[in-house]
Amino acid sequence: MEVQYTTAENFTERRHGGYTWKMPYELFEVTQGAVIRNARGEVLILELPSGSCLLPGGHIDRGEDWLTALRRELKEEIGLEDFAVRKIVDVTSIPHPHRGNSVYAVTFLVEPKHFTEPRLSDEHAHYHWVAPKDLDQYHFWHDTMKTRVLKGLEGKSLFEE
Repeated sequence: MEVQYTTAENFTERRHGGYTWKMPYELFEVTQGAVIRNARGEVLILELPSGSCLLPGGHIDRGEDWLTALRRELKEEIGLEDFAVRKIVDVTSIPHPHRGNSVYAVTFLVEPKHFTEPRLSDEHAHYHWVAPKDLDQYHFWHDTMKTRVLKGLEGKSLFEE
């Protein structure tokens, strides 16, 4: 039996200083996004310092279940702790050319309780409450983002026809 030693190159440092085990070849990663509406029907989008916009959410760390990861990311990114997941609205595979794998982006419709304005983390420059008709005015980090937002506002879940 061959013994494998743990070395520094087997770990990847995440943005908040935690370490995640890195497999020799990962077939895919999973990230999550939350479509969050306010009382006016506007959707919350976050703007990165680069000017690109995205939904609140992020990667699932190794060993986390999806709901724990979503709760952690929404708390870190916008200060949202109390919410209900209403439905899965989309699962999109996005090729990651630099790593040779894909990212599966799972988008949820999330209903916050007692939430008015986000408290942004340092990784975001601004937030915007955007009417669905105005989504074209924003530059999203990936071309599937607007479609995923609009699916979140439809009445059906991913599994309904």
